[in-house]
Amino acid sequence: MKLVILGTTSGVPTKERNHMSMFLSVKNMGILIDCGEGTQTQLKKAGISFSKINKIILTHWHGDHVFGLPGLLSSMGLAEYSETLEIIGPKGSKKYLENMQNSFEGGFGIQIKVNESIKIRSNIVFENDDFKINTLPLEHGEAAQGYRIEEKSVRKVKKEILSKYKVPSSPLIKKLEEGKDIEYEGKKITAKEATFLEKGKIFSVVLDTRLCDNAFNLCKDADLAVLESTYLPDLQKKATEYEHMTVEDACKIANESNVKKLVLTHFSPRYKNLNDIKESAQSFFENVVIAEEFMEITF
Repeated sequence: MKLVILGTTSGVPTKERNHMSMFLSVKNMGILIDCGEGTQTQLKKAGISFSKINKIILTHWHGDHVFGLPGLLSSMGLAEYSETLEIIGPKGSKKYLENMQNSFEGGFGIQIKVNESIKIRSNIVFENDDFKINTLPLEHGEAAQGYRIEEKSVRKVKKEILSKYKVPSSPLIKKLEEGKDIEYEGKKITAKEATFLEKGKIFSVVLDTRLCDNAFNLCKDADLAVLESTYLPDLQKKATEYEHMTVEDACKIANESNVKKLVLTHFSPRYKNLNDIKESAQSFFENVVIAEEFMEITF
């Protein structure tokens, strides 16, 4: 997977920081996560074409996370975007999007499918052969969600076995990758002996919320987790009042959920530079990164 940060501020954009948005590439799919004001300009600066966006997932409908939607969708229409764009979001997403579209003459000019249902089976909102997207409700306003994107494990053939039996590249190898036993030159080679399962990567994103159980559940064993840290720990009271997290809250989730790498974002515009955020975070969690516009993280 590869993550590109497009915006990192909460509430009000600053000269240095754009409204919230990020772009995740997983397998052959591109997923835009939130779409704050100015997102389409950030996409252009990052060299990400509209055609690469297969899905948009929204954490909630507060303005700093969706003000960029009408402009982006309109531009995608003008660019003759030809796919059906799936937008996944919390309850109310279909109504909000219809209201938004009806506010502009001519609409957006693209086909849109809205998925606002949390499905019964393990809260999975999308699944294909390569990965699945899970969502759980968070605690921020009427409807906010976090997401967990899990690659599926892949069966791979051990190179030493291929060398041992001198198996050429052929349909036989594909059978092994499918977990089937094969026979080559009179010798039986079992999938159990010749293959191993490579565990897929896990990506978690938990934005606007106060500390809650589902934030921990979404981040369990994540290879990369992006969490909001709107305030420094000295503003814990304000964070709780406005249903946000502090740096300490986010790091607590990372520590207790066995997160391998933590990315902090959604910073209050009161922080003109992020040195204090960085120093605070490093005192709570070792492998932490402070998000910056156009930062790229491959994992």
